[in-house]
Amino acid sequence: MAEYLDQHYRGARVTTHVRLGWPPNVKGRDAAAVRERSFLVAVLLEADAIVRVGDRVRILEFTVWRPTAKVAQLLRYKMELPGTPGYEDVDQDHVDLVLITGLEDPGVRTFAEPYGIQVDVFSPRWLMEALAKRRGSAT
Repeated sequence: MAEYLDQHYRGARVTTHVRLGWPPNVKGRDAAAVRERSFLVAVLLEADAIVRVGDRVRILEFTVWRPTAKVAQLLRYKMELPGTPGYEDVDQDHVDLVLITGLEDPGVRTFAEPYGIQVDVFSPRWLMEALAKRRGSAT
């Protein structure tokens, strides 16, 4: 993730491991509610990275395995983002979704793109070597 972000978003406002939304039992949005949210942050959804680019926000999710499952996650993240502290100013119409996967699979593009999700394949040599080793094959 760090390598991809450095190559594609160097100098941009990037936040990683962003907890989205609010716990359902926290009703207020005052200082006490923010404090309560901080105690319950572990129960919230977590986006891999969020990048601000001009007046747009990109939610990035990284995967190698089961990329189609990440499509649903990204759609839910988009729904939760505008209520997240630090992103209250974001309109859902200004949110872009990006799925970064290590393996090319045209079926994933066919599935994700109608939902407005950009699919980016990122296959650095070290990843391909690790996958080959896991599969018991040479690179």
